Amino acid sequence: MSCYEKLAQGIGKNRYGMYATAGASLVHLFLAPFLATKLDMKMKGIALSTFIHFLFRFGIEYFFCVRDKDM
Repeated sequence: MSCYEKLAQGIGKNRYGMYATAGASLVHLFLAPFLATKLDMKMKGIALSTFIHFLFRFGIEYFFCVRDKDM
């Protein structure tokens, strides 16, 4: 959970966190096996995929927070 997700929940915009988690999970779902097996990065690939997952989640939440006039 990030500060943007908590901020959005505080004003009743729970769907922002859901969209961010779902979107980032899709990226992670495809990126993790690709990095770990196809590029033979093993645990480094999983770690990199997790890092990118968190970046995407933060970016999506930030996008919604900047776009929303209530926040």
